[in-house]
Amino acid sequence: MLDAGDISRVGTAVAETVLAAPLLMDIDHHVTAGQFGQIRLLDAGAAATGEIVYDLLLALKRRSPSPSPSACSALC
Repeated sequence: MLDAGDISRVGTAVAETVLAAPLLMDIDHHVTAGQFGQIRLLDAGAAATGEIVYDLLLALKRRSPSPSPSACSALC
């Protein structure tokens, strides 16, 4: 979930689907008491949740080997 703050903000129908996921990551820049999910990535100093996602992608790129051409073709 991105920038939700609390699971109730997504609505009942969507919340049921989200909570049924085998792994839930909550990425946000708002400090709230409504933590949900197994992983929480919170940065209150970020201007927006997109900034956190960008930083996460950069960090993952540094730690991951380059994808094979066939994997890139499947994703692109």
